[in-house]
Amino acid sequence: MKAIILAAGYSTRLRPLTDHIAKPLLLIGSNTILDSILEKVLRIDGVNKILIVVNAKFYSQFEDWRRQFSRQMTGRQIIELLNDNTISNETRLGAMGDICLALENLGCDEDVLIIAGDNMFEGNLQTLIDLRNRQDASVLGVHEFPTLEEVQRKFGVVTIDADGRVQEFEEKPEAPKSSLAATAIYLIRQQDLKHITALNQTPHSGELNAGMLIHELLRKGEKVHCVDLQSWYDIGTHEDLAKVREYYQSLSR
Repeated sequence: MKAIILAAGYSTRLRPLTDHIAKPLLLIGSNTILDSILEKVLRIDGVNKILIVVNAKFYSQFEDWRRQFSRQMTGRQIIELLNDNTISNETRLGAMGDICLALENLGCDEDVLIIAGDNMFEGNLQTLIDLRNRQDASVLGVHEFPTLEEVQRKFGVVTIDADGRVQEFEEKPEAPKSSLAATAIYLIRQQDLKHITALNQTPHSGELNAGMLIHELLRKGEKVHCVDLQSWYDIGTHEDLAKVREYYQSLSR
């Protein structure tokens, strides 16, 4: 299995902080956001390559980070960077564009784990692989919030059946039907990857966000099951960043 980490965004809502540092390289405690994600990915059985998609503006920062991170690994040189060659928010490829760029590099002959580089979460990613094998389905990481108001107009929202199979996906709904937020953590079956690449090739206005891949799989009649993550933070604003830093600081007390 291969993994893609999406780290090529420009994080305009976190300016001026992200004018000079890529969001995945921000510190949460003593580790970067990217460190936290990779520590969990590297615990999964069978991951043979991790491709981190970055932009040209921050490429050298990620190179410095990779050299330092790789020194901590013992003989597992499986992390590579892929430069999407954009230099600004105006020229970005968007999540789906970067996913498809990564798939061009990796090929589509194995299952692929896709994670946005600004997700902070707790949970064992091996459970996604186990569920994928048990159900023979692609798998979406979700997080259940206490109230509908907490997901309203903020996250993609899914409804599921009694077996945990996704029935419907809505992007930032005004009237959410559940409080299950779709995280940007996806395990896509090899046979489902063709739908993602085909979606990106169809005429569309503007960029396609990552949540559209779940919508497309459902539209094509493919099975998608979900795993509930015990904690999850989508770091989009300064308020989000302060909240996640406070949370992880409380864990270390």
